[in-house]
Amino acid sequence: MDVLIMITSAILGVFLGAQVAEAFLIVPYWKSLSKEQFYSFYERYGASIHQFFAPLIIASSLLPVLLLALSYIKSDDRLFWIVGLVACVVIFFGTYFVYFKAANEAFSKGAFDSEKLKLELIRWGRWHWFRIVFEVLAFLILLSL
Repeated sequence: MDVLIMITSAILGVFLGAQVAEAFLIVPYWKSLSKEQFYSFYERYGASIHQFFAPLIIASSLLPVLLLALSYIKSDDRLFWIVGLVACVVIFFGTYFVYFKAANEAFSKGAFDSEKLKLELIRWGRWHWFRIVFEVLAFLILLSL
């Protein structure tokens, strides 16, 4: 069980670090671009960004669920905290379906004019930070187990 906690912590830590880097580096860069530059960037690198993050978010989501199942089976004393961990995971994973999937598809299609794109990138950044808050909470729970 402790080995799984360490592996989950490592994977979630890498994911969280990448998400924070995206928030401080990529999102501000996107906001600085013109509509044409942004869509050109997104066309060129959007799939690569997705390919980088997809395995991390999947692993960061599935490992805590596995940890929950194992904790339940073993009647582990940390079950309460692991349930909290999984609740945070459900929230940060769920943001993809609630917001990011449609927004990223709209970026791929070049769906926004200049003004709406600026507003959408602000919204995207806020959703991203919302997601990060729950990733931090999940990571802190893992570190306390």
